[in-house]
Amino acid sequence: MISAGALAGPGLLAAGFVIGPRVKLLAALLVACSEIGLALIFLLVVRLLRPRIAQVLVSVSAASVLLAMVLAGAWAVGEFPLQPFVHLDEMARFHGTANALGFTLCGLIGWTLSTLDIPEKRGSSA
Repeated sequence: MISAGALAGPGLLAAGFVIGPRVKLLAALLVACSEIGLALIFLLVVRLLRPRIAQVLVSVSAASVLLAMVLAGAWAVGEFPLQPFVHLDEMARFHGTANALGFTLCGLIGWTLSTLDIPEKRGSSA
């Protein structure tokens, strides 16, 4: 369900801008909930990743998307009755930055590092 929402949500959200505010609200909430679910899965599996820097970067990625999607959900709910809780300039600054640098960049580097065969430093000097 999470993957289906993450994949279909952006297209439905784009359609919602044409179809109407109810579809846009539901699609925005679908995207936000799906991405929050994805972040929670990241946090569940992060302890299995190696090296440690991959764990840190994937954790930053998950935390960033949690923040960004809570903002997106608040924006969508506020935009429906045209009483914004989060203004568009705040969304661009915080949501966009958290998604671009936190979720995407840190996640991409973290997940890439986790696939490389990088030996961790050991306490012994052999």
